[in-house]
Amino acid sequence: MNTKNLTLDVSRIEDVLNSLDGCVCTKGTSNAKLVNYSIFRRADGANPTISVYHKEGGRTTLVAGPKDKIFGEEITAKIVEITQTTTLSNINDVIIVDSADFTQLLEELGSADKLTIKEISGGTEYTFNGEHKEKFVFKYYTKRSKLQLIGPPLTFLMQILASLDGMGYSATKKIIEKATEIAIDTPNLWDEYMPHTKGKMPQILQDIVEPSMIYVKVSIPLPDYASHLHPVLRGMESSMRQVLGDNGVVVDKDRFQVFTKSNHVYILDIDYRHGITEAIRIKVERCYNFYNKHRHSLFHASDEPMEVTRIEHREDALELLFESFDIMEELHAPI
Repeated sequence: MNTKNLTLDVSRIEDVLNSLDGCVCTKGTSNAKLVNYSIFRRADGANPTISVYHKEGGRTTLVAGPKDKIFGEEITAKIVEITQTTTLSNINDVIIVDSADFTQLLEELGSADKLTIKEISGGTEYTFNGEHKEKFVFKYYTKRSKLQLIGPPLTFLMQILASLDGMGYSATKKIIEKATEIAIDTPNLWDEYMPHTKGKMPQILQDIVEPSMIYVKVSIPLPDYASHLHPVLRGMESSMRQVLGDNGVVVDKDRFQVFTKSNHVYILDIDYRHGITEAIRIKVERCYNFYNKHRHSLFHASDEPMEVTRIEHREDALELLFESFDIMEELHAPI
């Protein structure tokens, strides 16, 4: 499990450690950047250490020490499971809030000593400064009664949303849902959807493709789901170039000149088949036909609105995503 650079509710970490069955937790070195804990399990004397590093922007990293490391990693995993609030890096949302309610909100927050306040055009900017370098900004524009929330989804954001929710502001519901998304373990996504592709694709391309797999796990209401396909289609282009290149076929930088159309489908031109096995040719042709069909229509738009291709339903986007994953896996699978 990933335990680095996470958004955690750090105020709950000690509660988790103190709740471990049959264990005693002792707090050691402590400063603004690092807190060390020692855990002693009575049953067998296991005594791991857990280091909590507070990073810039309110992120947290957990590290289990070398002693009794397996038990230590079990503890860090439990901390993440209980205290992780979101995988989102930033929130930028607006709620219309009556001025009297905003005054009440400030009173309920009760954190004036942690707020930096400055006047801005049309309103006031408030910056929450946490004890572990975390920051969250909210701006209130008086004339328009507009409250803007900006920053990482920390506990302080949840305090604001909880207060507004209590006042009956229904708009907070969508923000709360967004700010408490389920954590996605991207390495496991590769193992689930494209294990062969992962082993053949450089990290920079894995980073490009991963959003398409994340979209399978996270439902985001959109008027058009074409963007779900964009990452994997970019990876598909690179994979085809890689496989063709590995088999002695050089592809132009800006186009796939090696394919020709025959009976409404694209096939590898006969001039480029020397040295390529039948199995590889079939896999590459299947990949290119899918890529050619969807890449142009989903990446480009016409000046005629009725001619613009859209994917209006998430289920349709998921069907295409799963097909693209299968094609990529087939392309990279050993023969």
